[in-house]
Amino acid sequence: MKKQIFMYLFVFAILALIFQYVNAKKAYEDTGRRIDNLAKENTKLKDSLKHMLIELSDYEYFSIENDTQALEYFYDYDIDNIQKYVSDKLIATNTKEGNPLIPYVGIDGTMRINKIRVVNHRWVLCDFSDGKNWGQLVIEYFINDDYSVEFNTIAHVMYPQNR
Repeated sequence: MKKQIFMYLFVFAILALIFQYVNAKKAYEDTGRRIDNLAKENTKLKDSLKHMLIELSDYEYFSIENDTQALEYFYDYDIDNIQKYVSDKLIATNTKEGNPLIPYVGIDGTMRINKIRVVNHRWVLCDFSDGKNWGQLVIEYFINDDYSVEFNTIAHVMYPQNR
């Protein structure tokens, strides 16, 4: 009787070990597949990031922050951030009646400048709208010796409404 109990315990132990081995093998293979999938995803994300950095560098090519010659023009001025300074002065031209730099009358409100991108030491790109209608401007600017800023609209476009 003792031999049968030991034999049953031995068979049970072998079955438990086989179960443990199969389960561990499946878990190991699953972990390997997950690691491979994550490595592939990581490679895709790195490639996507490289692509986005190239696009960003192309986008920032026309930016005053990356234009050393344009920044040298402001060397004698005591202005820390030209982009912010010009943007603030340009936004200040928005009034309740509209903006004198925008040659369009708002249909659903007053036309106001919303977004601004300082391209270099002379030009600014702007987006304007009245809440429903919108367009874009190219504005020329000059900073005077008294730090006042003069703006002159060079070109403008108003986009048709989508109905």
